[in-house]
Amino acid sequence: MPFHVGGHKPKAPKKAVRFSIGGRLVVGGIGAFMIGDGLYRLNLGQFDGVDFYNLPVYTTSFVATGIVGILIALIPVSWLEAVARRLPK
Repeated sequence: MPFHVGGHKPKAPKKAVRFSIGGRLVVGGIGAFMIGDGLYRLNLGQFDGVDFYNLPVYTTSFVATGIVGILIALIPVSWLEAVARRLPK
């Protein structure tokens, strides 16, 4: 007895990869803010702090996460589409 109606699993529609310039600017802006905040805290001599969950956050992790965010914003859409086409179906 098949689980799906009609005896076959329905196929999901193909979605185009979209990472518009607005999304890129948001990701890059957040990355730049994190780098600036991390460098500001390092300049004050504060090497760690707590987040809103009271978990320790190291200032250098702000800088590293900001760099990763900016690098993600710089990835061309054609590379993302190429990876999406190679994923197993």
